[in-house]
Amino acid sequence: RLIDASGKAIPGLQFEEKSIERGIAKVITNTTPEHTYVTPEMLISEELDKPATEIQRANLLVFRSTVRSGIEKQSKAIADLRAALVLSKDNANIWFTLAESCLSSGYLPEVEAKNRAREAVDTALKIQQNHIPALLLRAELLARDDRMEESLQVLKACEKLSPNLFLIQRQMASVFRRLNWNSEKLKALRSAVSGAPNKAELHLEFARESRQVNDFDTQSRHLELAAGIDASNRMISSEREQIWHSTG
Repeated sequence: RLIDASGKAIPGLQFEEKSIERGIAKVITNTTPEHTYVTPEMLISEELDKPATEIQRANLLVFRSTVRSGIEKQSKAIADLRAALVLSKDNANIWFTLAESCLSSGYLPEVEAKNRAREAVDTALKIQQNHIPALLLRAELLARDDRMEESLQVLKACEKLSPNLFLIQRQMASVFRRLNWNSEKLKALRSAVSGAPNKAELHLEFARESRQVNDFDTQSRHLELAAGIDASNRMISSEREQIWHSTG
């Protein structure tokens, strides 16, 4: 993994390239003065200046894109992904990452962001039709356009491919919420919690939805489960306190 200025690993940046591993050691052992600290972005840029295969260069560009997205350089991050696709145009993962980046860019108008994301998702799925992250993003884009039934069809196709993936059920619950289908929403959330019982945010979400239908016992039980997983979460603590105050 790459590390940030405090020495902590940046999530999601895992790799096997030896050139990057050498770079990691370079950062860890860096003894230069603080004002010349080598940032992860600078480190990857240095590696890109060195001889490498096209696949290695494409991977480096994707890594740098992830770093730049994290430090709010979205336009440069998207440019890196497009450069990576010149080198690896049949890589469904990069097309999916480009779609996500366009959708969350912040600087693109909403309609343009969705159109670019849609084009990238479609390309990813032409390359790999069962690419679940791309399918989930297609379902999200359909939901954003209020095409709920179509979104559910895509999610049900995902469910067949990966029945135990909690993200699918959670996204289904979101669609059911927008359709005001409360029983289906709770059923999907219950399934998501069963599939990922150690996710505090899922227990919190289920607790909130249970409160909406006046199922306070379920709300309280899942808040306690959430607190047992993540005792430092302020939102969980706040909602538990509200229950204590309301019950005297």
